[in-house]
Amino acid sequence: MRRWVAGRAHRVGVGVGQASGLYLLAYYLGSSAFGAIATHQWQTGGWLNVIAVSAALTGGAGVLVLLARRFDPAAR
Repeated sequence: MRRWVAGRAHRVGVGVGQASGLYLLAYYLGSSAFGAIATHQWQTGGWLNVIAVSAALTGGAGVLVLLARRFDPAAR
């Protein structure tokens, strides 16, 4: 995934190092935040709530991928 971020940054003229750094920041920040949310959901509702959070994150990631492909001419 980082290679895709770096390639896209290079094509649009943005600093590749900055794009990779922002990707890693979002990756670790997201895993920390949503890990805490999933832990809370586990404590309050068990597996059903954890599955709901995971499904919501997967759906959101799918939407973001479709939007990113829409605005990146090389991804078509």
